[in-house]
Amino acid sequence: MVALRFIDKSLFPDQHFSPIQCCHCSTKYFHCHYCHKSHTRKRNARTHSLSKHSDQLNINTDVDDHVGDQSALADDLSNQNGDDGSNYDDLDGDSNNSMFSDVVNDDDSAVHDKEQRHVNEISDEFGDNTLYNNQFVDELVLLEDFSVEHSIINYPTVDVGSPLTLDFSSCDKAMDLSLSSFKEIINESSSAYFWQNYICETKSNVRLGGIRGIAWRTLYRQTLYGFEHVTSLRDARLLTNMTDHLLNNSVAQRETFFDILDDVIERSGSIDADVHIPLNKKTSDAILLEGKFSLFKNLPHVDVGVIDGHACISLVGLVRHLCAHGIPLAFTEEPDGRGGISRNNCGVHGCKAMNELLMKMKNRNVDLIPTSYTFMLPWSDGFIRSYVCQRDNNVWILTITFPNPNGNATSKFHTHCVAVGKASSNHTAVIDYFLSEFETLMSGINVYCGMTCKFKRIQIGVLAYIADRPERSSLLHILHLGTYGKRSLWCANIDQVKLPYCQSCFDQEVNCLLERQNGPLDLSNCGRCCQWNMESSSPALRKKPSPENYPTTCDVASPVPPVERAVGLRFLKPVRLNFSWMVSALRFASHNVQTKRWNKKTLQAYLNCCAIPDKIVNMVWTKCQSDATALEVRSNYQEDDNEIGSESNIDES
Repeated sequence: MVALRFIDKSLFPDQHFSPIQCCHCSTKYFHCHYCHKSHTRKRNARTHSLSKHSDQLNINTDVDDHVGDQSALADDLSNQNGDDGSNYDDLDGDSNNSMFSDVVNDDDSAVHDKEQRHVNEISDEFGDNTLYNNQFVDELVLLEDFSVEHSIINYPTVDVGSPLTLDFSSCDKAMDLSLSSFKEIINESSSAYFWQNYICETKSNVRLGGIRGIAWRTLYRQTLYGFEHVTSLRDARLLTNMTDHLLNNSVAQRETFFDILDDVIERSGSIDADVHIPLNKKTSDAILLEGKFSLFKNLPHVDVGVIDGHACISLVGLVRHLCAHGIPLAFTEEPDGRGGISRNNCGVHGCKAMNELLMKMKNRNVDLIPTSYTFMLPWSDGFIRSYVCQRDNNVWILTITFPNPNGNATSKFHTHCVAVGKASSNHTAVIDYFLSEFETLMSGINVYCGMTCKFKRIQIGVLAYIADRPERSSLLHILHLGTYGKRSLWCANIDQVKLPYCQSCFDQEVNCLLERQNGPLDLSNCGRCCQWNMESSSPALRKKPSPENYPTTCDVASPVPPVERAVGLRFLKPVRLNFSWMVSALRFASHNVQTKRWNKKTLQAYLNCCAIPDKIVNMVWTKCQSDATALEVRSNYQEDDNEIGSESNIDES
């Protein structure tokens, strides 16, 4: 159905032409009021009116009173395909750089055969008597009830000034999936991309509909997302390769590339392509890089945000994009499509840790929804970007690795960087954000699978967080090396003499290994060594004395101290670290600082014995000092109030 709106041509006395729009391809033309000839550019229509109809320019003088009121309407109609200032008509005065440079000549003497046939088909379909008469001039517009003749979907018309604003109200209910189903693909440009991938493959059996749709919108500058709104694969590949080439070259190299293209076009006469070939920086920015209809700006992507000085992307959004692109993931367990379950026990999928993780994820699926389960491996570390000013040039990154069904551990499609920042910055806020993302993925999300063209539910859990020793200490905020941080996840002053085997225990160990190759070892405690056991009951563990400034007293109202770290101890026993133990140490120490029972040296000695680094010690000292000052000021105010109250009572008496 095509909707026509007729506008009195007297409303355009200063232009002598009116904009029209093709109902089939949404191409914009400019129609002459006098000879009904259509032009693809406003400049050519204006030149045509002045040169061909100069003797008729003084007509319709009886409507001068309406010119001021209707001039804004004329401007709106003529710019209904408005852009961000990078429209092809305004890019360059040279006709070779216009969108339809091969369609309209400068003298407007001829129109390209294809475009002219298109105009003639419109005229033949509706008839000159209907469209053109002495009183009215036509304007073909796309209204809400417009639909393509052979289309299954009733595509909505979207405001061309907002190319990424999608209207999901007029999708066909008979389809398996609708455009609104793709709103979960993080952002709307990605939704449009994967939607066109879906409808082109399911309705037209055409691959790569998403990138071809972006190329179509780059050419026609219209926000339409039907399976017929796509360019040829050759044209889409040409624009994509040009965009990739420009992004990977400097400004000088881009200018050389434009000169080469211009020379090739000049020598060959024309290029067999329906797309516009940019020949300078302005056109390349509008078509390929910077314009709101440009190919690069409308590619599917995960939005980048800044968290405490770190550039981060959403992990949930990354997983959705990977699945929508059809990148395969190796699932530990997934529905087999016949009502059963397919279990993968190969490699890591069959290990004990994966079995425990799988049970935890299944416990969260309380509704027993068919779900595919797999794992991921976070990894973070810092590295030197430059050997000059290393402290300021260190970079910290966080990556996520997903299992590859082909077993390729170095696949670029399965390992992605999700956060980048300075190594000297505090990464706590970033880690907290991704911990919440881990929880979301472990609880389950719905994703669109590009291989099956269906939505499905997946759950992904963290099997292990990979980090070296310095990175682990930094992330967990525990002491790195020093006296009590030499062994990871332990708080102990290592006795290099008592911890290893003594000679007698070593000989017994060797004999037991030779006699019982697969049996358990049963060595008695000699009391002279710990046999490499940090939790040994041997008295040798208590032979390392406490440091010089270790506290001997505490406030009577102090919280309960952590195990093996009470005040007044002469020897400190090794303790396996956990957060509850470290938190109790911080509470115990901060209380004694606030009550002014400990000075900073005592606080530092105690917290270092609990494997808490100096940066946390300084934070605790600063915080406790400010709290103690505020508490003292508050108590002074209360004393003053009490004194004032007692004096008033005396006066009354």
